[in-house]
Amino acid sequence: MTRLLIIGDNPELVANLYAFFEPLGYVLDDARELPFPDESFDVVLSSWAIHNIAVSTGRAKAIREMVRVVKPGVWLGILDIEDTAQYVRELGRCGLDAIRRAGPSFLFLIPTYQVTAMKKPAVAIWWSGGARKK
Repeated sequence: MTRLLIIGDNPELVANLYAFFEPLGYVLDDARELPFPDESFDVVLSSWAIHNIAVSTGRAKAIREMVRVVKPGVWLGILDIEDTAQYVRELGRCGLDAIRRAGPSFLFLIPTYQVTAMKKPAVAIWWSGGARKK
């Protein structure tokens, strides 16, 4: 099942985005406390959103929540105009791999940076008895 999830604190903006994308689900919540189980999403993307959290500790918490809900072995992506170096540091503290910060891009006239990272997959160790998850 495919679903589109938009998290935001501006009900009018979120409603407009949902109307445009015609999603199957709807959640209006705080990115610092996502109401989802661990490792429940195949991809997590954020676009021009996290910098709107005024306090750096709140931005770090939003990054940690993104990492918490994404499944192992898949990508997480962030587009933003500020604080992306902080995002890279926080992703590193969370143990993600292949962290990359690119940009700026001026596609929307405002310098925008792309941050991508992969959550480490579970490691399987093989021995004569079969596989064991590490």
